[in-house]
Amino acid sequence: MEHNSPRKMIQKTERQKREEEYYNKYVGLLSVDDISFDPICSNSRRPWNSYWHVYELAKSYYKDGKRNLLDFGCGCGITSVRFAKIGYEVNGFDISENNIEVGNNLAKKYGFEKQINLSLQIAEQLDYPPNHFDIIIGFDILHHVDIKMAIPECLRVLKSNGIAIFREPVEVPILDYVRNTKIVKYIVPNEKNFTPGIHITDDERKLTKCDIDIIKNIFGGIEEDRFTFISRFDRFLRKYYGQRSSPLEIIDYIIFKILPFTKYLGEDAVFVLRKK
Repeated sequence: MEHNSPRKMIQKTERQKREEEYYNKYVGLLSVDDISFDPICSNSRRPWNSYWHVYELAKSYYKDGKRNLLDFGCGCGITSVRFAKIGYEVNGFDISENNIEVGNNLAKKYGFEKQINLSLQIAEQLDYPPNHFDIIIGFDILHHVDIKMAIPECLRVLKSNGIAIFREPVEVPILDYVRNTKIVKYIVPNEKNFTPGIHITDDERKLTKCDIDIIKNIFGGIEEDRFTFISRFDRFLRKYYGQRSSPLEIIDYIIFKILPFTKYLGEDAVFVLRKK
């Protein structure tokens, strides 16, 4: 596959310019030489982890032969390489030129340069033809974009009977009210930072109920799984168990199974959208 740039020039908004500047800098702070393929190749499963859950869905929707996947906001290309490892023919886009450069280098390093096509684009005005992709997957992208413009574009480029999957942080009114009190913000700041893993841009915000309703109305329905209740404290404990499964995520998984009405206390969601 050739690595093409968008055919048309886009006039970016001030918000998009800030996001572009941020991620052009942020990717330079990352070490992305080695990609872990555990989420797609490991014999173990982690249904309690929202990211692993998305990869499980990606594998389950993959059929014999190549399928056409859009990595919606591909970042530095790690997800694109994993999707190619599953077998997908991958197109990906990102607002950051540096992200695209790193992603193309990763695709070449892992031997997927003919299977992965990354380009510089914005979510609100995609340079793909209508009814083009069998499946769209995005990690932590919708809370950075204009939902009212990006979701119609997602629907436009998706084939009939196609599937879109997004993993996103969502607002939990009671808990987020506490999170945003002055004393908690003083102890655990949530302003712009470049810390790998918990980085925050100027303009990002969790998806609200209004955002979810907009997505639901555009697609005519939405399937939703929630994650991250007690495990929101993992940021303080991750150093103790490294890359192993989070015990708090497992506890959340059990709580949501036994008491399903509590799932809306989860601050992360995986949405499955289907184009009829």
